[in-house]
Amino acid sequence: MKLTNVLVDGEKRLAQIADGEVYLLDTDLTMEDVINQGNCTELEKAERKKISDPAYANLVESEKIICVGLNYPKHTAGIRMKDPDYPVLFSKFRDSLVPHNRDIIIREGEDTYDYEGELVVVMGKRCYRVSKEEAMDYVFGYSIGNDVTCRDVQLRTGQWLAGKAMPTFGPLGPCIVTRDEYQPGNKVIRSYVNGILKQEGNTDEMIFSIADIIEYTARYIPLNPGDLIYTGTPSGVAYEFDSGYLKEGDVIDIEIEGIGTLTNTVHLKT
Repeated sequence: MKLTNVLVDGEKRLAQIADGEVYLLDTDLTMEDVINQGNCTELEKAERKKISDPAYANLVESEKIICVGLNYPKHTAGIRMKDPDYPVLFSKFRDSLVPHNRDIIIREGEDTYDYEGELVVVMGKRCYRVSKEEAMDYVFGYSIGNDVTCRDVQLRTGQWLAGKAMPTFGPLGPCIVTRDEYQPGNKVIRSYVNGILKQEGNTDEMIFSIADIIEYTARYIPLNPGDLIYTGTPSGVAYEFDSGYLKEGDVIDIEIEGIGTLTNTVHLKT
């Protein structure tokens, strides 16, 4: 099932995406309720009402947003770094999240804003000290993310946080597709800026699999229902070419096979 959140009279409501259309679900359940229940059985009985022009809302209110760097070998080579021996982890914050069709906010004074299309894992159960073999049982579903980055800020020090965790730097959407309906292996990821293809990769190219990432992360950091893992980006980001950085009015479309397309527009605030 593809689940999303929409705003109705200013209130966040649960909705479903099916056959390219958005349907409001007649239910009092929230996304958090469904994630905690671990299934969509009750939603399958809910009445649906088609929404012609949905206003999307954040999918989750995550306690933790974990991101993985350097997880595709062509990207690693493109930025002249070696493949890591362990997953490279950093984080974003809750106010980094922004939904489908909402703006990414950039500020004057920096000019190296970059895009990174990624498969995102949505955790479904509390997960701590689990084996690789068990790891996938703790997943609720999958979504599309954009690990927006200000490269100048990211690379000033050995810690990437400041360049990665600004408000709106974690677009997520348009939906969460539940684990029972989606296998994340061998899925094509493409990123477009103003309709021009910039990134194209396949989830099978990951250096560390999703199970690897969950096992390693949860060895040190407890993961809870609704927490997110951005799993890394393929080759083709602007930093690899030192050109094509994002600017006012740019539209970024990130497409992952079987999930959909996440679209956001860049807006410069002074």
